Amino acid sequence: SKLDPKTMKVNDLRKELESRALSSKGLKSQLIARLTKQLKVEEQKEEQKELEKSEKEEDEDDDRKSEDDKEEEERKRQEEIERQRRERRYILPDEPAIIVHPNWAAKSGKFDCSIMSLSVLLDYRLEDNKEHSFEKEDKRKDDSKDDDETEEDNNQDEYDPMEAEEAEDEEDDRDEEEMTKRDDKRDINRYCKERPSKDKEKEKTQMITINRDLLMAFVYFDQSHCGYLLEKDLEEILYTLGLHLSRAQVKKLLNKVVLRESCFYRKLTDTSKDEENHEESESLQEDML
Repeated sequence: SKLDPKTMKVNDLRKELESRALSSKGLKSQLIARLTKQLKVEEQKEEQKELEKSEKEEDEDDDRKSEDDKEEEERKRQEEIERQRRERRYILPDEPAIIVHPNWAAKSGKFDCSIMSLSVLLDYRLEDNKEHSFEKEDKRKDDSKDDDETEEDNNQDEYDPMEAEEAEDEEDDRDEEEMTKRDDKRDINRYCKERPSKDKEKEKTQMITINRDLLMAFVYFDQSHCGYLLEKDLEEILYTLGLHLSRAQVKKLLNKVVLRESCFYRKLTDTSKDEENHEESESLQEDML
């Protein structure tokens, strides 16, 4: 309750002054003036404290609101990012298609799918991995059907000489098999060294193709025209034939024609222009086919 010095008695005035460590001597009018002045000072201090307290509360409210606003903005931003990602992920194409959704956990969320043509898939690039290469074909297009049929024919053309060669080698014993491998390696090395690089060498080592179908089958898959196919590519080609061969059987079959992880197919399709060698190669190819 507020004090009213004018209505207070002298003893009460002196007690109030003494409690405030002020002088209690003098007339009543002096005591009233002294106490009134002190009460005004105390009232001003209380008002100042209340003002500071209210300002502090307002600042805290502002800080709290700003933090809430920041959290709300961050939440909205995350929701917008998630919405855009879902739109990109689940957007449907204009034409009917096969929908594929890669796993977000794969490759730290960077795993993605893309449509590639058959020619791109056959272009052997080191950065291509099986885990993120997929093939999308339109069965309604005639050119895709032609590619599939041509690929099957070429696969079979490549497999037939390998199968025939494997049948012949199985009739020989292991010693003859090792000798044959050594001879094949020497022949291939000799063939690589004697490849025509000059006009004189071309005249001496002119080669002719005796099996054009087999050559075309290899050239179909040799997109870079380097003259050889890698062992892993031949392995994939054999798997597409549906022969139900085990991995060991395919490996054994490829060892007949592969040297240092490469198959120089010209060794199988070409021969020297010499007439005797030509006749021998023709008979060999007939036996193989």
